[in-house]
Formats: sequence, C-alpha cells, structure tokens
Amino acid sequence: MMRHWQQKKRRSFSKIIRWNAYLEEVAIPALAIAAKDSNSGVLRREQLIELKATTDEFVELVKDTVEMTNNKNVEVPRPKSAMLKGRLVAVPGRGAFDQAASELFVVAARAAGDETATCTSAGGLMGISAAADRKEGPIRYVLIITVGGVTRAQIDLLGRRAQRDLDPDLLGMFIANARQSIPQDPNDASATRVFSSLKSALRDSATVRATVLKAS
Repeated sequence: MMRHWQQKKRRSFSKIIRWNAYLEEVAIPALAIAAKDSNSGVLRREQLIELKATTDEFVELVKDTVEMTNNKNVEVPRPKSAMLKGRLVAVPGRGAFDQAASELFVVAARAAGDETATCTSAGGLMGISAAADRKEGPIRYVLIITVGGVTRAQIDLLGRRAQRDLDPDLLGMFIANARQSIPQDPNDASATRVFSSLKSALRDSATVRATVLKAS
C-alpha cells in the first residue's frame, strides 16, 4: 500500500511539473502576444471579441482538466470564491488576458496543493478594492500579474494599493517579458518581489505557504 501511494504521489508530482512547464512556455507567452496585439490595435473589433472568448473557453477547459485529473473524487472550489479567505491572492493587472494569466496561476497553485489560492474577479484597483471588502483573516501573499495589460508604472501603483488595502505578509509582481526575475530573499518581508517567471513566483508563494503551515 505504501509503495502504491508513493508511486501515485510521484505521478501526481510529474503531472504538476508538466503543467507548470506548459504554463511557462506556452500559455503565458501566448497570452502576452494576445495582449500586445490587443494594445497595438491591429485586431478588428470582431477579432478581439473572438480572441477574448477563445481565451475564456481555454481557461475554463484548463480548470476542468486539471481538477478532474488531480481530484477525481473530490469537488474542488473554483479559484473565484465568493468570500476571500485564502492566504494566496492573485490580482490581474487589467483586461481579459491578465485575468486569464491570473486564473491559470491559481489553477497551478491549487494543483500544487495550495487550496487557499484565489483570484480576484476583477482586475486593477477595482479588484483590489473588492478583495479588501471581502477579506476575512490575514492574507499571506498577494501576486499582481500582467502579461501586458498595464505598464510598469501602473503595476507599481497597484502594488502600493494592494499593500495598503490587503496588507499581505508578502507582495509579489509577475511581469511577462521582463528581462529576468530579480533574486528574492525569502526572509525579507519588506521588499516587493518581482518575477518574469511564473514558475518562480509559484515556487516563492509555495515556500511562504510552507513556512506559514510549519509555524501554525
């Protein structure tokens, strides 16, 4: 029985690794390209509407696939919960593609075992305000995510607002197409953590979660 459980655990871990690689190498770059095309105005209105609808369908398909694969006999709540109780909160910068990237990050966090992960139902300042209104208990980690929906100045503004209104133990930012992730000190709670790799952000949030669970 123990051997069977260990084999099952290794298979599940392998699936998580493959999913994270797909997220990093395929899904996020595709969303960044979509955001760039949207911002540049090269898409006609009907093309943009179709692209956003396709993105929504893809995200829902990924959610269903990951949940069925990892939780065949367990009903898992959707990342968008009615009441924010999670220790890990993803905040989209702005627009459909930042929202999609944030929801995919939450799916990855849940697949890795962090069932507290949630995504705000709206992006930007509105999402932060809504999260603050529904906040129950401390938030350990907030990650603001953009694949091109906001500028660096705008994401810095969102970071300051999230720090003020959500008061997380740690604040992180994922900025697609940034040159590289800045090395992070897991013991420095005062610094905003900046990532260009969503896998690095996921590892960082998981490290914090492990520390919190060990302390509690």
